[in-house]
Amino acid sequence: MNQEKPKKRSPFSRKTERTAGKKKIALWVVVLLIIGIVSCTDKPKESYAYLLVVTDMDVSININGEQNYSVLMSSGITKLPIDAGDNFVEINPLDGGTDGYMEEMLIEKRGNYKLKIKLGAKRLALKKERLDRERWGDLGPIIGRLESNMIYVEGGSFMMGCTPEEIGCSGDEHPRHEITLSSYYISKYEVTKKEFGEFVRQTDYKTDAEKEGWSYVWNGSEWNKETGVNWRHNVSGRGNQGDDHPVIRVSWNDAVAYSEWLSKKTGKSYRLPTEAEWEYASRGGNQSRGYLYSGSNKIDLVAWYDGNSGGKTHAIGEKRANELGLYDMTGNVWEWCSDWYGKDYYNVSKGKSNPIGPTSGTDRVRRGGSWYHAPKICRVAFRSRFTPSFRFINVGFRVVSN
Repeated sequence: MNQEKPKKRSPFSRKTERTAGKKKIALWVVVLLIIGIVSCTDKPKESYAYLLVVTDMDVSININGEQNYSVLMSSGITKLPIDAGDNFVEINPLDGGTDGYMEEMLIEKRGNYKLKIKLGAKRLALKKERLDRERWGDLGPIIGRLESNMIYVEGGSFMMGCTPEEIGCSGDEHPRHEITLSSYYISKYEVTKKEFGEFVRQTDYKTDAEKEGWSYVWNGSEWNKETGVNWRHNVSGRGNQGDDHPVIRVSWNDAVAYSEWLSKKTGKSYRLPTEAEWEYASRGGNQSRGYLYSGSNKIDLVAWYDGNSGGKTHAIGEKRANELGLYDMTGNVWEWCSDWYGKDYYNVSKGKSNPIGPTSGTDRVRRGGSWYHAPKICRVAFRSRFTPSFRFINVGFRVVSN
């Protein structure tokens, strides 16, 4: 299993290119990265660096698959922190109009480095394709990144269900009971529209919404059923869902189909989490601090919900992670689990190891709340369910692997 951070290959080298006589260029991206190495005055043996970014278009910059920054052309010089050592920087236009650009760089503890990138859209795409092949091989960058973002969850025992401190818990959150789980991996982020789109592109898969020809939209005040709306569209149904937003309008059936495809693609076993696995990971596993929401008792720090979402989904990973480094376990979108739903299942699952839910039922479990819901619904302990073919504008999923 890949580790959380992808392994860097080697320091980059760059040849200066000068192109003369080209008067027509579809799109030019100019990003000036000046890397200044500054010694810490209080810790003389350590050092840190900055990327000084100047751009003539709005871009997003990701450093080592973790830190995400938006840099606007109106911002002037933007100063971004970066560690000494191997680094991997990805730059993409915010409007999504062209492919991005990736560069591997070695930041030494001493010395100054300058990198000037002036590439047209076509050259950007070609360089990105080459680096993708070198980095991810046959899996490609989309699946390669997903695999690199699987977080190890060490097994153990925990108390599942409504805690004594919570007020107004639903009846199906009781009784609180001990569960023991084996170790597993869970995706750091919810599956994005781009990742799901790669599955559709390679398999020509049709979702339940596409097969039946309709799904729901949100107009800001009510739900409406509309034809021709599916996973490609945003909440309103009037535009495309952002590539880095969680995929929505996917049913439990669709999520399972994606997991099965991912298993065949990688040769590993991917699936939806059980309800117990989901709650254990959401609580922070064996590092849990007993928070009401995943990662905090203050929901605004860790979740998009009805109080701050603006009535829409948001890009993954923008809020604070929980104790395990998982993002958006609370809010943004509901997440499908593998279990059949059982209202009284907690009464019969006490003390079990690796429970998988009832053997049959009519609804599948979903957990975590969403951008549409109040804090009470977004609590870690809250349970919900819908039929396997149900798809909605606030339901998505993430995957686990053994």
